[in-house]
Amino acid sequence: MLLQDTPSEALIQFCWKTLRKEFQLLTSSKGKPVQIIKPGTWNTNQGPDFLHAHIKIDGIDFHGHVEIHVQGEDWYRHKHHLDPHYNNTVLHIAWKHSQKPIIREDGTGIPECEIGPLVPTTLLHRVDKLRLAKTPIPCASMIHQVSAFQKELTLTAAC
Repeated sequence: MLLQDTPSEALIQFCWKTLRKEFQLLTSSKGKPVQIIKPGTWNTNQGPDFLHAHIKIDGIDFHGHVEIHVQGEDWYRHKHHLDPHYNNTVLHIAWKHSQKPIIREDGTGIPECEIGPLVPTTLLHRVDKLRLAKTPIPCASMIHQVSAFQKELTLTAAC
């Protein structure tokens, strides 16, 4: 049983950054195919979460930014619809999609993809386990899941 029904925005951003295979081909809330060519560069400053992404929506290439939220309505709660820094956003990713269209400050709409159903619950269980670990190395109990080959590669790279 998960402690939380949804992950943090930071976890969703991390999944996007590492481009989990579940995110490589999405469907927009309007049913259009969304292909992620390049997820963009993680932005830790003001503005959209990922800059300079390359997205294909219904076969058309888009280059711009990606914003990520837990709830689709966070776009409005965070007042991005009033901020011109978000006018080059080409895709909105939400754990749970918004009930209303996502609109930029310049009045144009942005495609939105819901990714909650695509993330394996095992990932969320592992995150909860790591988050709640009381040991100095939270992942120590998971070492048996790492192959001998991967351990050797890691140790070799560390030396």
